[in-house]
Amino acid sequence: MIETNNLNIFYGKKQIIKDMSIKISKNGIYTLIGANGSGKTTFMKSLILDTSLKINGEIFINSQKITKNNIAKNIAFMPQFLDSTFPYSVLEVIMMGHKEYIYSLIEKKSIKNDALSTMEELDILSFKDRSIQTLSGGEKAKVFLAKTLCKKTNILLLDEPDSALDFSNKISFYSLLNKIKKEKIILMTSHDILSISLTDYIIPFYDNSNYKTIETDKINRENIKKIYPTLDVKFLNENLNNVLNLFNN
Repeated sequence: MIETNNLNIFYGKKQIIKDMSIKISKNGIYTLIGANGSGKTTFMKSLILDTSLKINGEIFINSQKITKNNIAKNIAFMPQFLDSTFPYSVLEVIMMGHKEYIYSLIEKKSIKNDALSTMEELDILSFKDRSIQTLSGGEKAKVFLAKTLCKKTNILLLDEPDSALDFSNKISFYSLLNKIKKEKIILMTSHDILSISLTDYIIPFYDNSNYKTIETDKINRENIKKIYPTLDVKFLNENLNNVLNLFNN
């Protein structure tokens, strides 16, 4: 469960989030939708108490006031920009995601098995011994998603996780999220309109949206126009139909 009361977030002197009160209690996929600079990533960073932000208001994680300790136990965060300074192997990177990896007395064999199982699910087992620095952007995205999943938390924060994926891998990615969403709250940001149709809820970020959660089957034309005010809906409809026809022929 994620809950905020009168949350106000500042980056320097600029206020990014204003009076945000929201409660997310059901498992499922929640996509934060809005223009660049609307506060999507800032909100996510507030849920891990990012020190670059000034945070006023209340945040609760699983009914407890947010602390570094309950973040570590309950939240796994996949940032937007993915890189590694050191040439770790893919398997090592994924194992580091486990919340008990840092404790030297913990049996590493079970953590390794968890990592290998996650890799198999994401179809990346074949490059487990490769250096993370040799991977393409799409491959890195899968590895860091596996690292996030390996932490075994009930809340996942994914900041534009699909941005480096091609169309086929995006479909695979959403298929995977749909397999695990019954057991987790998955909060993600995206600029891809595909994500709206493949998630359970959206949380719109625009002036006067009040950050109210909308179920996917209740999203309408007006919602979309407020989120994307310059969108050419007629052109989009025509071309989406053309795309769908490719799969019907």
